[in-house]
Amino acid sequence: MGGLINMIVFAWMVTNGTWNFLPQPSFATGFYDAQARALLAGHWWMSAKLLSVEGIRIGRHSYMYFGPVPAILRIPVLLVTHRLDGRLTPISILIALAVALIFLSRLAWRVRSLFTDKVVTRAEALATMGVIVILGVGSAFLFQASSPAVYEEAEVWSLAFALGAFDFLLAFLMRPTRGSVLLAGLSATLALLTRAAVGIGPIAALAILACFHLFFAVRRRTAPSALPGRLERRLALIGAPADRGSQTRAATLWSCVLVPLALYAAVNEERFHTLFSIPYKDQGTVNIDPAYRAAVAHSGGSLQGAKFFLTDLVTYFRPDALHFIGLFPWIDFTALPTPSGHLYYAGLKSTSSVSATMPALVVLALVGLVAVARASFAPSSAIHQSVSPALLVVPIIGAAICSLGVLTFAALAERQIVDLLPIIDLGALTGFYVLVSRARRSRVFDLSLAGGLAVLALFGLWTNMALSLINQRVINPSSMEQQKQFVVLEERLNNDLFGDHPSDVVRSPKRLPPPGLPASLVILGNCAGLYQSSGMAWEPIEQSESTGSYNLLVTLPLLWRDDQYWPLLVNARGRQGDLLTMHPVGKDRVEFAYLLQLDMGMYWYTSSPEAMQPGHSYKLTAVLDPNVGQMAVRMGGTTVFQLPFYDKFGSTVVGHSPVPGPVTATFPGSIRVLPNSTPVCSRILHQLDMAAKG
Repeated sequence: MGGLINMIVFAWMVTNGTWNFLPQPSFATGFYDAQARALLAGHWWMSAKLLSVEGIRIGRHSYMYFGPVPAILRIPVLLVTHRLDGRLTPISILIALAVALIFLSRLAWRVRSLFTDKVVTRAEALATMGVIVILGVGSAFLFQASSPAVYEEAEVWSLAFALGAFDFLLAFLMRPTRGSVLLAGLSATLALLTRAAVGIGPIAALAILACFHLFFAVRRRTAPSALPGRLERRLALIGAPADRGSQTRAATLWSCVLVPLALYAAVNEERFHTLFSIPYKDQGTVNIDPAYRAAVAHSGGSLQGAKFFLTDLVTYFRPDALHFIGLFPWIDFTALPTPSGHLYYAGLKSTSSVSATMPALVVLALVGLVAVARASFAPSSAIHQSVSPALLVVPIIGAAICSLGVLTFAALAERQIVDLLPIIDLGALTGFYVLVSRARRSRVFDLSLAGGLAVLALFGLWTNMALSLINQRVINPSSMEQQKQFVVLEERLNNDLFGDHPSDVVRSPKRLPPPGLPASLVILGNCAGLYQSSGMAWEPIEQSESTGSYNLLVTLPLLWRDDQYWPLLVNARGRQGDLLTMHPVGKDRVEFAYLLQLDMGMYWYTSSPEAMQPGHSYKLTAVLDPNVGQMAVRMGGTTVFQLPFYDKFGSTVVGHSPVPGPVTATFPGSIRVLPNSTPVCSRILHQLDMAAKG
């Protein structure tokens, strides 16, 4: 039941609330499809245009740095059709989440068997269902579903495979069989070839066990009659018994370590001509982002380093990583992280922490880690090896190693918190069954403890839902219309629950202030525009003609020539200017073209062609907004063309060009400017005025 609840919420979130599991392609949703088709064609390189700034240029070709496993999983579908290229990411993420939940459920019952063999009561079954829900919806898992792209897909699949590796590894420790260790090795391989930062955790755990069994194998060969000493008894307690099977187990375990490392090195060598490193200095982002370029240079090209550990650790574990706001969903990110010292970060995004968003899981994890530590240092004669919680030592060490990558990375982002989940999840499951095994000793204490954990769990559920909504509807909205609908929802709930007392809304008479916290609002002038902060920039919710947004009814001419550019909006002074134009392509297609004319040269940018008929009329919104530096064209609520708009030379004119250049003097058809209102802004402004008077 817990898994079903998780999947319903995940499905709603990953589809943006639309239940459309096959959306149209967008940036970073087609990488794995393109990689799969490249592999089918017999090579690793991909389209430089598709990869854009994420591509790593090696010689004449571009490669993606993401591991190939999610691409390989797509091949059966791609062999049948091309229609789903770039559209499979939401389904892939949902499947990965389901796989992760299955392994979490399996791990739960394995961990339980280390603490108790009592019959499961109804209360325990309900509590276990609640824990599974918290491990899913109440954790950083949910955030991955809020903006489905290649980044989140890689994160979730690597975590699912890592949890699978720890599940099979624990099964091997409890009852050593070749099948369980080979499945652990296979899962670790898939995790490593999806995301090395996470996959290295189970590989390290397998390597630790391999070293122990190799030690025993050598010892049996050199001193076959030696009695087990204290070290042997201690290692037997954590699942590495010194028996006759050590040599065979050592060989199997080492194969599960060396094979995945060899495969990873082979893939890296084929793509980047390196064995284990990724040449970030050759990534496209270096050419356009000074912060990224500085981070690459100061980290020696790896974007990893122990010098980032303290800042990353504090950021991802600080308890004050949330901000409470007066608008729905009432919980928000805090200000952007501030690196300490002279550290250069490739990216700083709004980030919370595990202690702030998953308090119940953190408390349970601390209980579990303490219990495992006590069991591992207990006298070996006091606990039978087959049921000892000390069997969790090696999996927990491996889970902790999974987090080292994100804790030494030169970038901070909310989605990266998922790398901390292996140690949180394994520790929380252990802590939960520690409490279950010790329940019914004091009814008052048990009820108080359960009530406290329930409150923390509910807070975590709401917090993760809130941050996921903020990310999906504010920071990374699929459209301006979706972001506007979210603001309308916030306004309505604020009215219904609190009356005319809006908060987290400021007024600015002439210009936008620095961006506020995510989801905060600013009204420019007398509702010339309404903008919402993503934490890093202001995003338009409503724009008027005063902010450069025009609703137009455009009637195309009956006849046209392909060599003509027709002016829509022109912002100019003298012989310089920005021109937003339409350009016919063939008999029934038109593209939008943006011309930036400066003294140093002329620069053209064009959109994809849109199907349009001569003589027909079309409603569109054309924007040259200097407040947020935005040039955009929207048709039917969908943005079909958008670029930065850097300068406001003078007043904007519609339908004709005072700037000499390769455009017609006037639009050859007709353009009628339609009314442009800002109703949401007007309602909020009215509420502010009423609150000020009352």
